[in-house]
Amino acid sequence: MQVLVIGAGINGIATASFLQQRGFAVSLLERNSSISSKALAASAEYPQFSQLLATVAGCISFESGVSGLSALNDLVSGVRVGEQLLRADYYVLAAGKSSPCLLRQIGIRHPRWRRKGFRLVANAAPFLGRCSYANLLLNGGDASMDWTLACAWAQYLTDLLSGRPAVSAANAADPLCYR
Repeated sequence: MQVLVIGAGINGIATASFLQQRGFAVSLLERNSSISSKALAASAEYPQFSQLLATVAGCISFESGVSGLSALNDLVSGVRVGEQLLRADYYVLAAGKSSPCLLRQIGIRHPRWRRKGFRLVANAAPFLGRCSYANLLLNGGDASMDWTLACAWAQYLTDLLSGRPAVSAANAADPLCYR
């Protein structure tokens, strides 16, 4: 099964790595010329995160220029990159501050970010899991979260796509539920 992950920050990298380990064919799209500075810092500080990054290094498309999502009925039909429409069986949106703009294009109002002066700040709890489109999963962690929580959320999404019993989203941050 082909999965397109949008965003090569900590959440996107962790999700892509977990999906690959479970046997999914993964493509990871990043609009910038490198992974996020927070992901780079995590890879320098934590050897385990460096291992996750190494597993997905070959599937990252940098400067991908994701301009939007296309949808038909209750399915996402593709990701617009320039003039192309990239298709997959499933899509994971882990695009940080770009997520609300991409979601609005397909009719999902996302209250996650609000303007405060010249920057965007979190306005609601992180969003995680399924949404109104059957083949779109959201992984919108807070940028202040660390890579450990990103891995917990990646495991949750991987379990959802694999059809395995997943820990409830409400308990995804509780380390005791992974015993």
